Amino acid sequence: MKRIHVVLVFLVVLGLQVQASDPAPASASSGPVSAAVLTNAALIAVSVPKSVFNVDANFGRDPFNPKSTRRSKPAEPVVKEKPVEEPKPEPKKTSLQMNPKLIDRTVNTDDTGLDFLSIKGIIATSRSRTVTLDTTTRTYVFRSGDELFVRVPDNKRMRIRCVEIRSREAVFKLADRPEPIVLKMR
Repeated sequence: MKRIHVVLVFLVVLGLQVQASDPAPASASSGPVSAAVLTNAALIAVSVPKSVFNVDANFGRDPFNPKSTRRSKPAEPVVKEKPVEEPKPEPKKTSLQMNPKLIDRTVNTDDTGLDFLSIKGIIATSRSRTVTLDTTTRTYVFRSGDELFVRVPDNKRMRIRCVEIRSREAVFKLADRPEPIVLKMR
């Protein structure tokens, strides 16, 4: 294969040398010869026309991306009228909201010696609310009506039921206390 390349290169070089050593005589019968070859005349300046592109967004399409909507007119925004809002139904009342005497009897934890209980956060969604109760040993997540055994300091366990979750506070019922307690977010 290497020999074939060498032979081809040799033939090409030989052909070029033959053409250079035997120039064709310029005669009238051989055709017109360029003026630049015969004389040292100055070159004529030729003006090349510039291309002009008129871009009309309403006509044609993008030749490189025909499915593109880049050149089309933007659609007019559709203005929708706001529907008349219907009054929202009142939220479902829990047992504390139905019994106002129970609400009056709730006490805060600062008065009862349960200061180790605190609320870390309340998460409210459209369907439910959850509250995170901290007992200084562990955190627990409650929904309204949930009842759990929680670990409290001194390695004891206490049964706590979440009665209601409000916007900034929660009401809990402890098993050993007759009245519910209210824990507020700090």
